[in-house]
Amino acid sequence: METTPSLSQVEFFLNRLLALIESTHVSYDRAYKITLRRYRASKWLTESLYRIGYYTALYYHSLRWLARKKGYGGKRGGAIAFFRDLGFSVRRLIDAINDEASDLSTVKKLSLKYSYPEYVVRELLNYMNASEVEEYLKSLNDRRVWLKVNLSRATLEDALACLEDEGVKTEASRHLDYMLLVKSPKWFKAGSSKCFLKKLVIPQDIASAWVVEVVKSLKPAELIDACSAPGVKLCSIISFSHLKKAVACDISERRILNIYKLLEFAKAPAVKTLIVNTDSSKASFSMKADLALIDAPCSGSGAVPSDPAVKISISGEGKISYYSEIQLKIVENMVKHSESIVYSVCSLHPAEGELIVEKLVKEGLVELVKLGDIPLRTAYRGFSVSSNSYRTYPHRDLSQAFYIAALKPVKRRLG
Repeated sequence: METTPSLSQVEFFLNRLLALIESTHVSYDRAYKITLRRYRASKWLTESLYRIGYYTALYYHSLRWLARKKGYGGKRGGAIAFFRDLGFSVRRLIDAINDEASDLSTVKKLSLKYSYPEYVVRELLNYMNASEVEEYLKSLNDRRVWLKVNLSRATLEDALACLEDEGVKTEASRHLDYMLLVKSPKWFKAGSSKCFLKKLVIPQDIASAWVVEVVKSLKPAELIDACSAPGVKLCSIISFSHLKKAVACDISERRILNIYKLLEFAKAPAVKTLIVNTDSSKASFSMKADLALIDAPCSGSGAVPSDPAVKISISGEGKISYYSEIQLKIVENMVKHSESIVYSVCSLHPAEGELIVEKLVKEGLVELVKLGDIPLRTAYRGFSVSSNSYRTYPHRDLSQAFYIAALKPVKRRLG
């Protein structure tokens, strides 16, 4: 029985997979499933194709750079042809990258070695020294899966027993014992786990869980979740707090449906929840909530540990600028409808984090709320908001790269 795809099969598959990611910017897992369905590959080949595709997306920037230098051309087809001639060997690819990177400048070396656009490396070097940036990018490239125990349906012991029975080894977070880091198997897929299907665990990065902890610490009774879909944070907030009323908003009609499904899946406690298909940068609310959670639409540049396709969509800086404008508009609108705000983005770029909040503070729209006992690290250095807003760092926290700030709207005096 054939269990390893031929080089031509892999090349055909990768061309279609990468074309889909480049044209639609969907996640790697979604692009893989769509391509697999269209390609109709034998089920015996799916694991091999998944892993080769994963590494192709992870090192796509470097593949194109090497292909251009070796005479294959710098486009998608040339990059895949170059990888084909390496036998689609990740080890040989990394050796080729390291050989070329050794004599390059710091920015170009780190860009090629870890396969990030140069503008990303250059930006990070403003806030960390070269050795720490290297640790940061290396860790961001590591595939990681975190699971949240669904405490509305299971105890921690129930979840651990199920995972152990399935052969999954985990390690609990030192600070949040309901968060479990999968140690093995490396290619564990949470969506097909029997423990997920039994609704005992939900895939959620620990950085996302820290956003929930920040909301929880502010003890809101009424919440507007301004960018709610798919609803993972909303379910956690409902489960962990004394919330009495929630309004869940999202601009995507399709994604709104996921909130309904997840609330049922998580068996969230009975909290009066209104789900609204709306644009939170323009929406008007009759209520003024205790708190607005703005887990804003963003580049997703901090999500590489779970989705290598993000690297392809941030190849240019345009996506950062596009989302930063949206983020500002959402916060500016939600200031009118809430007594406090938790702002978060899954981005490593300060244009979506520190610079957004710094602008809002300078304009006199908000002031920062310093958090008490939550053990989060402070934001990138060098900003006026650095010491009172927060980041998760992949190499220190084994997490995605998030920016988190707690804000209080400034009340304007009349006259």
